[in-house]
Amino acid sequence: MDHATRRMLQQSGVDPAGVTLVTLGPQSNVFTALEARRITAGLLIPPYNFLAYRRGLKNLGFAGSFVSIPTTGLVTMRERLERAPDQVRRMVRALARARAFAREQKAAVLPILKRFLKLEDDAFLSEIYDYHQKAETPDGRISPALAAETIREAREAEGLTRETPVGQVFDVSYLEPRR
Repeated sequence: MDHATRRMLQQSGVDPAGVTLVTLGPQSNVFTALEARRITAGLLIPPYNFLAYRRGLKNLGFAGSFVSIPTTGLVTMRERLERAPDQVRRMVRALARARAFAREQKAAVLPILKRFLKLEDDAFLSEIYDYHQKAETPDGRISPALAAETIREAREAEGLTRETPVGQVFDVSYLEPRR
């Protein structure tokens, strides 16, 4: 979130060095601080951004318009990849099927979201679902350029100088059917 906020500020002509950024923990804390006027702005994700709009707060921008960030992924150790590649492949395929289901079956997904988010407002849930669709890629992959940029920015943030090849961090070969 820190990276996205800084990128949004820069691209909007605001020097991030002139802004005090604070870490408040979970999104509920950011939302509460905004409502209580303890902070002047905050980056919110669903459902908190929609709650904020309903309470009269203004949307200053969609982070996805300023920066592309891989938001989810499946992570495992190289040892697991070497020892149990079929297990990894099955997990990746199951997640790909779940993503396709979620993307294509809104009516079936909304009751699941309702239980998970503990929200009763169907229109609100529909807004959250539609918003999330803007951030999804059809098959869950990210471009090689985004993968390289993500690694570069992480290295810079951590002060690391050693180059890290994209293939060392992102391995999409498990998305491909076996031959």
